[in-house]
Amino acid sequence: MEDDILLTIAIPTYNRKNYLKECLEYLIPQIKDNIEVIVSDNASPDDTPLMMEEYINKHSYIKYHRYESSVGGFNIGNLFYMARGKYLFILCDDDIPLHGCIDNILNCIHCFPDLALISLNTCSFNKKFTGVCTKPNLDIKENLYTKDKDEFIRKVGIWISFISSMVYNMKYMKRVKNISQFIGTNFMVSHIALLTTRGNTKMAILKDVCIAARGGNNAASYDIYEIFVYRWKQLLYTSGLKSGYSIKALNDVYVNTLTTTIKGFILSAKSSSTRYYIKNKIKLVRYTYMYPVVWLKVYPYAFLPIKK
Repeated sequence: MEDDILLTIAIPTYNRKNYLKECLEYLIPQIKDNIEVIVSDNASPDDTPLMMEEYINKHSYIKYHRYESSVGGFNIGNLFYMARGKYLFILCDDDIPLHGCIDNILNCIHCFPDLALISLNTCSFNKKFTGVCTKPNLDIKENLYTKDKDEFIRKVGIWISFISSMVYNMKYMKRVKNISQFIGTNFMVSHIALLTTRGNTKMAILKDVCIAARGGNNAASYDIYEIFVYRWKQLLYTSGLKSGYSIKALNDVYVNTLTTTIKGFILSAKSSSTRYYIKNKIKLVRYTYMYPVVWLKVYPYAFLPIKK
């Protein structure tokens, strides 16, 4: 029965049959009662439908939904409406749920049944998963359960933007109205995650690494300045403020993102692309001139010539 489903694991996919297969092979042995798995296919032109037919014939808890034509970001957005579980975990098709991932989520839910949002710790790997990742992306020694929004956002930081690291309590998530407004912002799930924590809610961060995130040097494939200078700040100062996070904490997260993660992206993109014209440098100054530390730690990467 629908009321018996505790956790929905929803996997959006597009044209990545081999990645999806690898993801499912790690996930399936972890499935317990009261879990449903939804694979939502954004009209993949590869053999994903044929492969999924085999999976749904073997596993009754797997549901497969395929759009006849591409729906873009709605393939993720609609998962929030398709899910029947009390909690929703959106897992990207190219990421790996490590052994113990689902048990960690379920244990957290059983111990703290009214958490609004659970953040999963992750590690990173490139291309083929060999069972070995980098160090954990979140430096946390013990599980954190807190109502302190500022403590939560400072510890999670940029990883609030990682789709596969958030588990939503649907009771709180359903208070977020018109989620389609966030499609095209590059941070749809981050807006929803922050807004899910509005009010006197409690959040958790799990210390154990649950997800191996597939990475790669693709900095030149998108506009670093538009996404991480402008839209990342817009996310924090709209949905973050609406959800009760302090300006000081949001400032700290924004500046820390720029001075650690993003400065490397800027350098990598600059060395491999000619797309970064003066308008992007103007954008950088427009949104960051009020942070002196950014002048020192980021501007040199954006403005100075690359050393040969």
